[in-house]
Amino acid sequence: MTQMKKWLISSVFAAGMLMAPCAASAAGNGYVNYPAVLQAMPAFSQAQQEMVSAQQTLQKQFNDQSKNMNDKQKKELAAKLDIELQARQQAIQKNEIVPAVEKIRAAIEAAAKKNGVDFVVQESAWLYGGKDLTQDVIAQLK
Repeated sequence: MTQMKKWLISSVFAAGMLMAPCAASAAGNGYVNYPAVLQAMPAFSQAQQEMVSAQQTLQKQFNDQSKNMNDKQKKELAAKLDIELQARQQAIQKNEIVPAVEKIRAAIEAAAKKNGVDFVVQESAWLYGGKDLTQDVIAQLK
């Protein structure tokens, strides 16, 4: 009997999951291709390049300074440079990435309001229906 209850609960849950996208689509929902939006935003790619550059700079610094060091000294230098890299990454995150993400969220909200959309998800999570807001979001960002 417990097997039957588990099967029934699972079936009801699965049916609800399958019907959710269809019901949501009728309610004025949309989706955004987030990677395309990120690609269209120069500030985001610039921040990524800064992170890579910081890592490369500190790697070069480690290579240059550690040539004549013993293992203990190399380990200490690596720990020091790792802390510096983390600080640089946190600064880039705070000063460039977070503001870019906030700007994207505001653009998504504006595009949704403009198109009468109540709920927006990332395109990769969407199964059926809805309105593609990607180009509207990119236009809002420019």
